[in-house]
Amino acid sequence: MSPGSRTSVQRRSFFKLLAAALAAGTFGWPAPSRAAGEIADDPLAVLDDALWIPDGPDNARHLYVIGAPWCAYCATVYRETRKVTGRVQLRWLETGAEEDDRSLRFVAEAALGRDPSTLAALYAGKKGAPKALDMPPLVIENARRCQRFAAKRVMNWLRAAGGRGPVAYPQLVYRREDRTVLSVGAPRSLEKLLAAIVPRPAAKTVQSRLGPLLDMHYTRRPVAAAPYFAKRDATRVYCLPDPRAIPIVELATGEGYNALSITEVPGGGKWLELKLYPDDYGSGFAPLAAFEKGDASGAT
Repeated sequence: MSPGSRTSVQRRSFFKLLAAALAAGTFGWPAPSRAAGEIADDPLAVLDDALWIPDGPDNARHLYVIGAPWCAYCATVYRETRKVTGRVQLRWLETGAEEDDRSLRFVAEAALGRDPSTLAALYAGKKGAPKALDMPPLVIENARRCQRFAAKRVMNWLRAAGGRGPVAYPQLVYRREDRTVLSVGAPRSLEKLLAAIVPRPAAKTVQSRLGPLLDMHYTRRPVAAAPYFAKRDATRVYCLPDPRAIPIVELATGEGYNALSITEVPGGGKWLELKLYPDDYGSGFAPLAAFEKGDASGAT
C-alpha cells in the first residue's frame, strides 16, 4: 500500500483515535510500534535542534512548549509560568496553523530572533505589530519550514500513541525519570508537572544546529508530476536539502512520493523535493541519487 493510501485509511479513524488519545492527556515514550515512515527516536532530540525561544536562564531541567500565536491556552500557560522560569527553562517553539500574514510574521520573528520579549508580544496582550524582518525571503521560508516540521515530528509521535489529525495547543514535552512525556493542553497542575521533570545535563546549553542552515541557497527546477521511489531502506527525507536538517520521514525500499522539483544546492549536489503533506510547507528533500523514477501508474 502506498503512503498516500495508508494516510487515507488512517484519517477515516481519526475521531475515534483522537478522542482516546486526548482522554489520556499525556503520552510517554518509548513509543508504540512505529508506523511506516515514522522515525523512531526521542521527541526531545528533535526539539533540541529546533528554533526555540529560551524563556529563563540555561537549566538542565527544561520544558518544551509548542504553541501558536492565536492560542488562548498557550497564553494561559505563559501567564502561569512567569513565576517558575528560574526553576526550569521553558523552551517555546512557535508554529501552529498560520492563518494570516500577521501570524506568519510573528512565527518567523520568534524563530529567527529567539528573543524572549517576543513571547510577551504573543501572549501577554502586547502584540502590536511584528518587527520588520530585514532578512531575505528564503531565510524566512527556511525558518518557517524548520518550525513546521519540528512540530510535525512531535505530531507523528502523538499519532503513534493513539491520535490522528489536528491536535490542540500547547503541547508540552519534557523528560521524566523513566520516559519522555508529551502533555496536550494547559496542565491541570503546573507544580506536579514541574516536580516530575528530571535534568538533562547534556542539553543544558544546547543550541539549534539549524541556525547555520537558514541562509542556505538552493535552486528548484520544477518537474512533471511523477512518483519517485526509494532504492534502499532507511532513506530519509529532510526539511531542508541538507543532511544536518531535521529528518521528516524515513522510507523503506519501494516507498515514495510525487516529486515537485529537482533542487540544486551549491556544493551540496542534487536533491529531490517530494510532496509529503498538502499544506504550503508540506514538501521535503532527499538526495536524488537515492531514488528511482516511476511512471504515472506507479511502476518503476
